[in-house]
Amino acid sequence: VLGGIQINTPPGYSDYFLPKSFDLYNNKGEKIADLMLGGENMEFPKAAEAFPGALTNTELLAKIQSTLKEKGYDADKTLVATSLCCDEVNRPLETDLADAFDTNFNMGGLAGFP
Repeated sequence: VLGGIQINTPPGYSDYFLPKSFDLYNNKGEKIADLMLGGENMEFPKAAEAFPGALTNTELLAKIQSTLKEKGYDADKTLVATSLCCDEVNRPLETDLADAFDTNFNMGGLAGFP
């Protein structure tokens, strides 16, 4: 379960995601690992000032994929479910996740709450 804040930037810059939690649960619903991550490569300086530790969408996707692979998840058998605010500015992250995991179960909603 990955939770955080989507940060949208002006055209021509990558959007960012500020992770606030990244936890792995077993099939009994028990938290078995805290996978918190942090970004280092900020191409939009204002995002780095306002949101230290934010990741670009590309960095976030790479971290999700490598973490799931390390934990034995198969990308071909993993369903990604997102609950992003329905604003069109969040579509790039949703599209990136759907491209990486074949599809996206969009729970959508206001302010990211389904």
